[in-house]
Amino acid sequence: MLVGERFELVREIGAGGYGRVYEAHDRDLDRRVAVKVLDLGDSDVALREGKALAEFHHDHVVAIYDHGVGPDYRYFVLQYVEGPPLHVWCRDNTAAKAIVGVYMQAGAGLAAIHAKGLVHGDFKPANVRVGPEGKAVVLDFGLARHHDTLERDREAEDPPVFRGTLDHAPPERLLGKPSDARSDQFSFCVALWEALTGVNPFGACTEATTIDERVFALALGLEGRPPGSRRVERALRRGLSMQPEERFPSMQALLAALSPKPRRRWSWREMLIAGGACVMLGGLMTLLVLPRGGGSLEFVTDTQIRWAGQEAILAANEGNVDGALRRLEAAKRAQISDESSRELALASEDVALEFERQELLQDALLAWQLAILFARDVGDLKLEQQAQSQFDAVAALIYVNSAS
Repeated sequence: MLVGERFELVREIGAGGYGRVYEAHDRDLDRRVAVKVLDLGDSDVALREGKALAEFHHDHVVAIYDHGVGPDYRYFVLQYVEGPPLHVWCRDNTAAKAIVGVYMQAGAGLAAIHAKGLVHGDFKPANVRVGPEGKAVVLDFGLARHHDTLERDREAEDPPVFRGTLDHAPPERLLGKPSDARSDQFSFCVALWEALTGVNPFGACTEATTIDERVFALALGLEGRPPGSRRVERALRRGLSMQPEERFPSMQALLAALSPKPRRRWSWREMLIAGGACVMLGGLMTLLVLPRGGGSLEFVTDTQIRWAGQEAILAANEGNVDGALRRLEAAKRAQISDESSRELALASEDVALEFERQELLQDALLAWQLAILFARDVGDLKLEQQAQSQFDAVAALIYVNSAS
């Protein structure tokens, strides 16, 4: 069978609810290609979006050589990508760092697609191939749409029709609400969480799973916990927020949150200042550790711990979630006095309230949990109950947002 009068279909290599993919031979250029054949739909929309995709070039997005329409179908002629699907590649490369790295390549492809005003619409591991050199390439634009088309199609459908893969779909698409690039972000985070933990964050779907059942599963919250970096976990939790506005504003922002923070290079001026400060601190510590009637180094340790609480508040005010929580968690592991535990409980409250102000509700939950633990350490029941009440309020708000 010929498509477009020059592409001879050789064999079917993939199929979904909205099209089939074939290995094909390009007679004019004598090369192997992939051809995706879909229902025609609106021919004007098909041509406009086909042109947008065909003009698009990026290292981590499959090259689209040609597009066109037939009597009752539309088609894309794609680069034929060798290599396993992303989920198969991850089975043989189980290191968290390697998995995050290859997913970030796929994320860069999604970010580039979004920059062109397009939404992939069906991101999942099966739609990404990893080439022989370890390069991830995003495939399958059968559901790709321009933002304008997505909104128009949604308004024309009554009731809205769900298209895509249930396992990785965001709640807004399941519910027939407007979707955009943040919907792709949700699907990306589902796939990466699954790759790191071995389980879908909202449980596996079967052929019998209904949309209502999947929406209920999303409302129940996340399953498992990714190994390795807490930074990665926090980024994924935000990307998996039920409300699109609580996710990252873009794929670029998500990728920045997933990226390891570069080590800061100190200037000679800063090193000299830091050296002088160390000398002064050494003198102070010498005074503090002199015999003091059976005293110990506890006072020095508490002083450092209290500074950690203040630094955590400053980091939270600057939007540095990882820095704020890291300081509080490090203090929780230290041996400190009751007075310092109380101060850190109050510092954790300040951090949690700042996260709430920034609408980082999942991070606020973690900070309230630390406030509870610090208050419990000192035996301050009133402080603990206050933190527990705030924890419950934020948890309830997250649940209400996810169910609405």
